[in-house]
Amino acid sequence: MDSVSWTQVNQTQDNLTSFNESIFHGTINNQSTKIQIKIGQFYNTTINTFASEDMQMPSNSLKYTITIVDWVWSSPYNTLQVIFHTRSDSVEYDECGVMKTGSDASPGHQIIWTRIQVGRTLLNCKIASRMILDNSTTMPSKVTVLADDTFSQQINNQGLIF
Repeated sequence: MDSVSWTQVNQTQDNLTSFNESIFHGTINNQSTKIQIKIGQFYNTTINTFASEDMQMPSNSLKYTITIVDWVWSSPYNTLQVIFHTRSDSVEYDECGVMKTGSDASPGHQIIWTRIQVGRTLLNCKIASRMILDNSTTMPSKVTVLADDTFSQQINNQGLIF
């Protein structure tokens, strides 16, 4: 994403629903591809519906909606990976100097939730079991990114990956 130029185009806060949203537009150098990321924060626990799926949103949770327009595929067999990378300042080490970490994910072929713990910081993530692709609802596939993957190595150089 180093070649993407980002602009924050909107930030709204709805005091009635306790929902805050920021919208970012990204453009890739010399391409017509546009990326839009909406980040919504729910201050109170609520139910949110996406692609006809109800998801409970705990208080202080975030919802990411990613839209990609005019992406040019070099082959019909290409795939798109969406990788979320997080960091924590709450790092703890055990008596042997090893960083205290842990991770867990839902079993099966669909990632429904994942949990990452670094020190005292816990990140719970729920992932929609559906996505909207070309105005049609479809089921994404679960893919594990291997440690020798180019993107994993790039992220590892910047910090931890789980």
